[in-house]
Amino acid sequence: MFKPEDVYQAFANGVFRKPATAAAIAHVEQALGHPLPDQVRSLYLEFDGFQGPTGANFLFPVLERATSGGESLLSYTQFFRSEDYFPEWLRRAVAVGDNGTGTTWFILLEERERVVRWDAEWEEYEEVEGNLLDAWIAERKIYDSVSSGT
Repeated sequence: MFKPEDVYQAFANGVFRKPATAAAIAHVEQALGHPLPDQVRSLYLEFDGFQGPTGANFLFPVLERATSGGESLLSYTQFFRSEDYFPEWLRRAVAVGDNGTGTTWFILLEERERVVRWDAEWEEYEEVEGNLLDAWIAERKIYDSVSSGT
């Protein structure tokens, strides 16, 4: 399990929001009907979402949307759970952030630390190797290679 300090270190140029309140986290857990995965909960107690490269919400705010039209963990998770045309597995997952291109990271509840990525245009999700921080770092490397032209 990684620590919030590891995220700060890996994303020194990231934009981090103030910590979420325990009340906001409790509200989200009640609305979803289950506790947040421990790793995600510990991040929210340190910062209520953060933006990675290009301003993408690598970690959604837990309750309050960061921008008009933006998403929160609660709003996006509820959206995916509310529509029958989405895959069944989304009802057992939490939407935690996105890369800014339509691909969203989810944590599967049965395996509290298992991270997958999915785009609504895809049939199936993709497994993420490692943990959520590993997924974010891998995505940042893609942005870095594109911006440097390598």
